[in-house]
Amino acid sequence: MSGKLVLLLNVNLDNSELTRRRAFIARFRQLIDFFREEAPIPIAMSIQGRDLEVLQMEATDFEGIALFHAPYAHAMAELVPPHLHDHLKWQWEHGVRGSCDGVFLPCYSGVNPACNVPDLNDTAVIPFLARKTATGAGLELDDVSEFDRKFVRDAPAIQTDRGLMVPIRGVQNLVEGFRHFQRFLYTESGADHVEGVNRFRSAVKAHRETGRWTIFPLDLESCYIGSHHGDKVWFQFFQMIQRLRVTDDFVAMEEAMAYWRHEAVRRPHLYISRDASKWVRWRGQRLYLELLNDSSSLHTELRQVLASIAAGSDVLTSYSGAVDPMQTVLRADRGNLTIRGSGDLWHLGQGARMCLAHPPQTRDRELLKSFQRYGIPDELSIDGHWYANQLIERCLKPRLG
Repeated sequence: MSGKLVLLLNVNLDNSELTRRRAFIARFRQLIDFFREEAPIPIAMSIQGRDLEVLQMEATDFEGIALFHAPYAHAMAELVPPHLHDHLKWQWEHGVRGSCDGVFLPCYSGVNPACNVPDLNDTAVIPFLARKTATGAGLELDDVSEFDRKFVRDAPAIQTDRGLMVPIRGVQNLVEGFRHFQRFLYTESGADHVEGVNRFRSAVKAHRETGRWTIFPLDLESCYIGSHHGDKVWFQFFQMIQRLRVTDDFVAMEEAMAYWRHEAVRRPHLYISRDASKWVRWRGQRLYLELLNDSSSLHTELRQVLASIAAGSDVLTSYSGAVDPMQTVLRADRGNLTIRGSGDLWHLGQGARMCLAHPPQTRDRELLKSFQRYGIPDELSIDGHWYANQLIERCLKPRLG
């Protein structure tokens, strides 16, 4: 049997490297319409509930796309203080109810029984990242037993009591081929464009020969991070897939789910934790998590939304961009691309956290004024300032009592 791919596009408006957030949001609806009506291959997608509110869209706007279930925001369930675990339950109750059995669990790879995540049944399909070893010789996972590693290495999927765990593995060359392609999008780029096409073609062929069915994940907003061309990347990408005649290498999520269920091995209590060093590398990140303990009762909807801003994983990721402005410079067709983490989400998170430290009796309107005062500091970029106002107008103000 030939290997197959399921294209899973993940959306995260809080992506700390997304410095053209306003442009991405402005074009988002048109992009979804293109996916629904003209994409030559089936598409699966994940998006959080708060992002839908900012975009002013509903789950029904994604008809024809296999939409995953997802929480309200990009939560870091394994790192939030214990007293916020009920907030995680709220996140799922107010998240996205998609059109397929797929479940998007941001920032952690398994289902942690200690966290108040949704009461999943064993039909839920939960993708998780299978990392390469240091040598690149095989595929391993962080912080799991050798017994569990064997299941992950050898099994197409693992059926557990909490859902069908599907490893994402062997797609790094596909991802790198896509990234090169989007940097040199048009034929005018000459050999660089040809290299991107050839790298992607070779990666698809190599995957076909493995016989594996796996998820091919890409960030939808990456075209505004790793390319000068924005959403034109996706139009050109699908045209390339047609020109290369590899459309048959991609299957619908529903077909892949049926295959994984049939081929899955049984491992009732598999739990695979993702390495959390990305979010707790710096002392300031750890201190911030400790300060979240000062959060008062989340007894109103507005407080829950503030908590979703304060306790999001991208706040901690954004901290790195604020204190250590490291950047990656990549060659691209219209000049070098500089990819750097923005500190915008860090400032927004700090402002939301300060609001949550107010006494429980503080009225929502006062909390909103506080967020407008502390959550939009002068340090925000122009794009970050605009995004903060979208959160206020579309997520916070509608919840005023």
